[in-house]
Amino acid sequence: MIETIKTIGTMGLQNILKIKKSSDLAERYLQNFIASQVLFTLFNIGFLDKCVENKVNIQSFAKENQLDERVLRSLCDYLYSLKILKKIENEYSLDSIGEILVKRSRGLFDLWYAYQPVLYNLESILKKERLYGKDIVRREKYVAKGSGKVGKFLTVPLVINIIQEHNFKKILDLGCGDAEFLISLCENNANHQCIGIDISPEAVAHAKERIKKKNLEDRIKICEGDIFDLDKVTDKLDADVLTSFFVLHEFLFSGDEKIVKFFKKCKKLFEGKYLIICEFSRQTNEELRMKPSLNLDYQLIHDLTNQGLISREEWKGIFKKTGYTLIKEKYIDFSKLCIFVVR
Repeated sequence: MIETIKTIGTMGLQNILKIKKSSDLAERYLQNFIASQVLFTLFNIGFLDKCVENKVNIQSFAKENQLDERVLRSLCDYLYSLKILKKIENEYSLDSIGEILVKRSRGLFDLWYAYQPVLYNLESILKKERLYGKDIVRREKYVAKGSGKVGKFLTVPLVINIIQEHNFKKILDLGCGDAEFLISLCENNANHQCIGIDISPEAVAHAKERIKKKNLEDRIKICEGDIFDLDKVTDKLDADVLTSFFVLHEFLFSGDEKIVKFFKKCKKLFEGKYLIICEFSRQTNEELRMKPSLNLDYQLIHDLTNQGLISREEWKGIFKKTGYTLIKEKYIDFSKLCIFVVR
């Protein structure tokens, strides 16, 4: 305490307060970055998932998985200090914050991990030394896993409710990812028959693996294919409703021409059928500055990877342009989630 008083006398109170403020700001942003990397690592090696089941002995886990025990202990102690983990001697378990992160927020970490290569190569992208989509790609498996987990708690239940209201039986999911929606749908109702299409081999393989584990292979079929080439497989597809979860915005970066063409093709191939489209509405810079939520990071990632997030009003304009009638709209303000039912 005496040394602190002497330092204030030497440096001046205003300088000390400025140093403290700058240190607090740096700590905030740097700690967030480091914590996310530690969480990515412990998610990917299965440590945090193991903590959901029971207490984990760090020595046994390191030995079983051929890991460096000293490094693993350092990572776990770091999360213990952040109150994400609890520990008693060599055993670690989830603290209350960890329970939320692992059980409810896991999908967000998978999604951010999917785009980690982009963030690690920002300087190269900025300097035009490396190009996204050619030199740098996202991790498709984690896009599928993350999207499914994120949608599980809000979007999927809302869409299942709409499907039940309209008594749809046959569902075609466009860009099905890890098939979380179709699995949840079939577990919720024994009368549904579903088909999912995704262009990513990694996502398709992961979806088929999950469906097999759930014993739903007789009710859910997954196909690897391009949703923009539905006319090539339309004789094999039968559906009461088409669904799309956070897929179509990926093709709007250079304008709406491709999506307009897609909707017109759907209207021709599936005449009179319903479409349920789920997307997040883009916010303005001013809106994000007033309330810099996770949507700020979401929009940045999409801008960096040539994906075109648009506002809910712009989506309505596309429906009108393609001859679809908006039957129903759900808009969840806190998350900017839009669910459009069109026909």
